[in-house]
Amino acid sequence: MTTTRNQFGWSEADLEAQYKAAKSNGWLPHFRSAAAATGLAVEQLLAVGSRESGFLWRKGPDFEIVGDSGHAHGIMQLNRNSLPDAADNKAPERNVMRGARQLAANKRVLEQRMANVPADVMARAVYASYNRGATGTRLSFENHGDPDFTTAHGNYGADCVQREIVFRNLLLADAAEDLAARGW
Repeated sequence: MTTTRNQFGWSEADLEAQYKAAKSNGWLPHFRSAAAATGLAVEQLLAVGSRESGFLWRKGPDFEIVGDSGHAHGIMQLNRNSLPDAADNKAPERNVMRGARQLAANKRVLEQRMANVPADVMARAVYASYNRGATGTRLSFENHGDPDFTTAHGNYGADCVQREIVFRNLLLADAAEDLAARGW
């Protein structure tokens, strides 16, 4: 893992530390359950959680993660301004599931309304929609040619795509270790 920070301000080592914190806090089963329930990949959900609150994961499983001046809650930073039930979903399992359901709903809308965009643009758009909503993301793309144009720092989707790659590799490495431990 590299320790050199990329254009988004994190290194692979930073994400490895977040992944280890998610494992030690007992959160990986929550990400797996949410992925299975929504059809999203575990690494996609880890990418969003990492972007939203990852640098706070080392605080421990009982640390209440609150951001955005108290408006956003939990690992997935559910914002009570856009999700009225955000405060009811602070517990890690419920928080990850609610965030995954929102991302999956946004993805379905974007796949219908942006059906002819290249796959790499759609991947960024799906992530950007977690930050700006499906409509805001679609309008950013239609008006500016970039689904990230109006996201936080103008790079939310692109950042999450890169995080997804790192988390996929960490998950694969864990799976390989598990198989080796079983003698496969």
